[in-house]
Amino acid sequence: MKRSLSDKESVIFVEDDGSSSSKNAKKIKASNSGGPSSGHKLSPGSSNGGTSSSSKQRYGNLGGKAKEWSKQFRNTDERPDTSNAIPENSKRKRDDDVISISSTDSSDEDKEAATGGRTPEPGTNNKRRRPPDPAAQEHVVLPDPQVFSHPSQQFRMGLNPDPADFRPVADFLSRPIPEHIIHTENNWKSLTKSVMEEFCRSQPTYEAMLKKIDLWTEIYRIIRLEYDCGLFIFGSTFNGFGGRDSDVDMCLFMDRGQFLQPKQKLDTVRRLLRQHFSRFIRGGILLVPAKVPILKFKETVANIDVDFSVDNHTSIRNTHLLFYYSLVDYRVRPLVIAVKRWAKRHNLNDASSQTISSYGWTLMVIHYLQFGVQPQVVPCLHEMYPNIFHSESNIFNLDYSDTPNFESKNTKSLGSLLVGFFGYYSNRFRYSRDVASIRTGITLSKDSCESYARKYNLSPGQWRAHLLLEEPFDRTNAARAVCNESQFERIRSVLRTTWNHLRGKQDTKITLYNL
Repeated sequence: MKRSLSDKESVIFVEDDGSSSSKNAKKIKASNSGGPSSGHKLSPGSSNGGTSSSSKQRYGNLGGKAKEWSKQFRNTDERPDTSNAIPENSKRKRDDDVISISSTDSSDEDKEAATGGRTPEPGTNNKRRRPPDPAAQEHVVLPDPQVFSHPSQQFRMGLNPDPADFRPVADFLSRPIPEHIIHTENNWKSLTKSVMEEFCRSQPTYEAMLKKIDLWTEIYRIIRLEYDCGLFIFGSTFNGFGGRDSDVDMCLFMDRGQFLQPKQKLDTVRRLLRQHFSRFIRGGILLVPAKVPILKFKETVANIDVDFSVDNHTSIRNTHLLFYYSLVDYRVRPLVIAVKRWAKRHNLNDASSQTISSYGWTLMVIHYLQFGVQPQVVPCLHEMYPNIFHSESNIFNLDYSDTPNFESKNTKSLGSLLVGFFGYYSNRFRYSRDVASIRTGITLSKDSCESYARKYNLSPGQWRAHLLLEEPFDRTNAARAVCNESQFERIRSVLRTTWNHLRGKQDTKITLYNL
């Protein structure tokens, strides 16, 4: 069963067929933007790991018929006849299926018949096997040959997650935002228009999303040739904040793989991909032996870059959480895309160069919409639905088909909200002591986060970075890469310059492209 979003007092449990187990379950109110399940019925999951028809058309049937791993026994006529051989000095006793021939009430004729005319040696317990019962043999049911194949489909795990279930999500994320719900006001009309244009330009198409789902399905099938597993796509593909050219991030959870190191699991995946998928990969498969090792390769059919990791539960929960923030209000996705585009233009979007990652900018926007503007545009989902969004949630049981029951009273346009974002992080956010936390919907103190990390041995030194963003599930610092003072001052300088450029000008035909 999958937990669905509901009021604080109750949680709706939705069965796999989409029906509610509670007759009195409260129906969740849809927001203006609509949910992925609006007007759609989830596709039934595959129970045996089969490949979707579109995946077969794109990649072909690479699997073919499964190998026969069991060998047939040789014909019994080829074996030596040992039916009359009698083991000497046998001490094995099986009184339940043999008849003793050393009983005192047996006649000499019976003994002679039983021993075939041979005189038994002294001290031996000579026994004769009871002949098989023909009637019992008629009721013997042999197992299906499928049982002896490897791995047997009869005992396989079903697909969880099932890529087919994410087609409604893909449809929602590729759907245009209706014009009649877009907030407009006299101020910042040109900026609002340019933000919407950038969002529409970068929004992935449904066809592009299906190509990623088909790639997911095919790689899933290949790994399941030898292992039961759960394979997820996480990150920008399904969290609502990805562009048209976003990479695909995959994460593997291997059944009965708890004794394998991450690198061993990735070596196994690389071997299977080389064996079954190499003609669709350009330039080989690179294993990056970092602290969190990943595989990197480029798929050639849809021209998709893939990053492949293992056992990252937090990334799966983050994708689920951010997807629901993108559902709360239609303004969240365009605003995040606008900020990410601005950061990329100013070279402020690369954690490897000690600036802020795309994920970090996303957290900053959501925190601002929770806490930096009144009335708030988005609520704190951890607070509204604590039974769904928490660090121990079952990642194999996350539902993407509901809509949060929240409607913002904020009527500001996208242009006005973008200006407020630059103002908040230029003047109001106190970098030396404030921690932006979407888990709580407020700012936390640096000291409290450092104390928590010290108590649970979570590298307290990460809270000495120059920018502090709480990761909403494992409570680490998502901006710990911003540890170089000169890079941090450059980030602040660009934020202040943009804010000064916008302050007091109202509209004057300013657009996103000249910020």
